[in-house]
Amino acid sequence: MKKLITLSLCLAAALLLTGCGSQESGELANPFVEYDTIEEAEKAVGFDLSVPESIDGLSERIIRVDSEDQLIEVIYQNGQDEDQEIRIRKAVGTDEISGDYNDYSQSRTLDVDGIAVTVKGDDDLITVATWARDPYVYSLGNYTDSKFTEEKTAALVKEIK
Repeated sequence: MKKLITLSLCLAAALLLTGCGSQESGELANPFVEYDTIEEAEKAVGFDLSVPESIDGLSERIIRVDSEDQLIEVIYQNGQDEDQEIRIRKAVGTDEISGDYNDYSQSRTLDVDGIAVTVKGDDDLITVATWARDPYVYSLGNYTDSKFTEEKTAALVKEIK
């Protein structure tokens, strides 16, 4: 009788493990769709985005859209080190869209031509900037070894529309 119970328990455990193995991995689906041009991405999301061709020597661009959140993103890289990148985002709404949840030692607000730009970073250098121009919100994230100064951040904020 003990052998039958043990065999039944082993069979039940094997069935449970087999069932678990056939389920999805639990990873979230990537909501972004990549586009070859800004114009194609603008059509997909339903609004325009003006950004520089390159920033600080980073000229390879990944252009993508999250249609569900009405967000367009341009990622600047140099092709040699994908960990060194600058990200620009624009979306409809008022939510914070940077996706940067790091803690920084400094946070302050800059006035850039009447626009309140919240900047965060360390050692007086800026890693992330966020701002709004109704009905849109924007973010600029610098994930390279050389962060932005206030002057560089302000110049980019003026250029991004």
